[in-house]
Amino acid sequence: MKIEALSSQMIEYMPFGIYIIDKSYQISYYNQAFAKIFSPGVHPVSIYFGDLVQCKYCTHSGSPDLGKTQCSNCLIIRQHEAAFENKSPSQTQEVVQEFDIEGKKTLKYLQIQSIPLNDDQLMVILHDLTKEAQKLMEPSS
Repeated sequence: MKIEALSSQMIEYMPFGIYIIDKSYQISYYNQAFAKIFSPGVHPVSIYFGDLVQCKYCTHSGSPDLGKTQCSNCLIIRQHEAAFENKSPSQTQEVVQEFDIEGKKTLKYLQIQSIPLNDDQLMVILHDLTKEAQKLMEPSS
């Protein structure tokens, strides 16, 4: 098996979410774990981040000023912007944000790191810590 094919399979089946995003917040790739974090259904690739994850700040699709209207309050997008601006991997950051998943408001606890691939794309690694956070908040018996 070629290294490229092996690398591709490894990324696809990692236990944490990985996606590739460009400066206009359009996702060109995401793995299975990313899809499971936000919805078990199948989503198209080449969709805007806010639309794909059903972010509560997402106001409308396909806007030419998408970054200002859709994502100006998004902590995840802010981290992407910092990685693009600094041209270096971001520090791992924990984000608590509400998403509309399958019609239900869902609070997610995420650990995220953005890694520039080039001037126009980031690879983002996303750990869903929601279950662990919920266990910590349960009252002890």
